[in-house]
This record gives sequence, C-alpha cells and structure tokens, in this order.
Amino acid sequence: MSLVWRGGAGVCRVSGLLGPVAVLVLLTGCSDAPYEIVPIHGKVTYKGGALIPAETIYVRFFPQVESLSAKVHPRPGSAELDTEDGTFALASTAKYGDGLIVGKHKVTVTVGDESPTGAGSIPAVYADPATTPLEIEVTGRNQEFVLKIEKPVQATKQR
Repeated sequence: MSLVWRGGAGVCRVSGLLGPVAVLVLLTGCSDAPYEIVPIHGKVTYKGGALIPAETIYVRFFPQVESLSAKVHPRPGSAELDTEDGTFALASTAKYGDGLIVGKHKVTVTVGDESPTGAGSIPAVYADPATTPLEIEVTGRNQEFVLKIEKPVQATKQR
C-alpha cells in the first residue's frame, strides 16, 4: 500500500502498512520548516522604472511574524537580482529557491560588489531592516512584488 500526502511545504510518500509512524508523519507534515514557506518573485527598480546600475544586488526579507518559541524564530529570506532586468525569482529561506515565510517582511536592498558601477547606487536607508521603508506581505504562492527605491542623492561638488 502506498499513500501520498501533499502538504503546504512538500510531498510525503508513505509505503507499507499504515502504522503509528505513518499517522505521525501525516499529522506533522514532511517539512522541517516550522513556518509556511511559499515561492515568490518580483522586481526592484528605481522609482520611474530605471534599473539600478550594479553588477550584484541582493534583496533580503526580514519576517515580522512572531517567534514560535524561545528557540524557534522565523528565518530571513534572500534573493539575488538579475541586474539585466531587475527581477528575482529564486527567493530562499530554508532551502534554495523555496520562497519566503507567509506574513509581513521588511525588505532591504544592497549592492553586493564594490565596483564603480555599484558604489553609491542604493541609498543607505535601504540597507537596514530598521530603516528601510520597503515592506511586503506574503499571502500565497507565486505572488509578484514590484519594489521601487529612491535614486541616491548625488553629492554636489563645491567650488
């Protein structure tokens, strides 16, 4: 006998006799993640739609959901932008490309390289979850998020 169960985070296959172990697996699920995680995708550009000039850009997602206990805390997620079009598709929390925890997140955007094209292309306010104005709420699978950031204020040269 074979039983397949499709849970929120994966698929379990239980073969053989349905004993106490199989029932326990069905009741607890197959994922080792204590939070529901769903795939998402999106795009990050400047307000107005211009692409951010950098070779490597990271987007990090800091969950604002409650800890389940003193030892179980929500893990942040991250994604790397495709700098050719500003998109990201493989946000990861527990495993590569698994997605983000369902709930609200503060979002940071940072440049991952120190090249001249990347330096100064993102205002510092977007680098810290305590100061970033970017927030999203993950509610379901394959949501698309379009995030717009301000262009940095360029220092004016004094004569």
